[in-house]
Amino acid sequence: KSKPKDPEVFKGSDPQKFKSFIISLALTFLDKLNYFTEQWKINYTLSYLSDSAKEWSEPDILEFDLSNMPAWTSTFSVLVQELQDNFRVYNAQGEAEDKLREIKMKDSDTV
Repeated sequence: KSKPKDPEVFKGSDPQKFKSFIISLALTFLDKLNYFTEQWKINYTLSYLSDSAKEWSEPDILEFDLSNMPAWTSTFSVLVQELQDNFRVYNAQGEAEDKLREIKMKDSDTV
């Protein structure tokens, strides 16, 4: 049986990498359905965050109040939604259109 590739660490600085990060997580979880509990999924996902993505989660983890923990710390789907809200491409089509508008030929470019 082949083993899914471990997810690449998600830094949060490149929203284009968010979708492949989530797909890698899903493949890992599907490979071991009985192994990953809800809390394991959350902890595993958090272990693959770095830079701004990790910094996003740190205040809730470091200054936690067990009586007032955010929902993403106990429900994986809420964690994914929070990560989407903070790190995915907001409007992929609009962003692509903006990039196309910014493309300009330089005087030194040839066709």
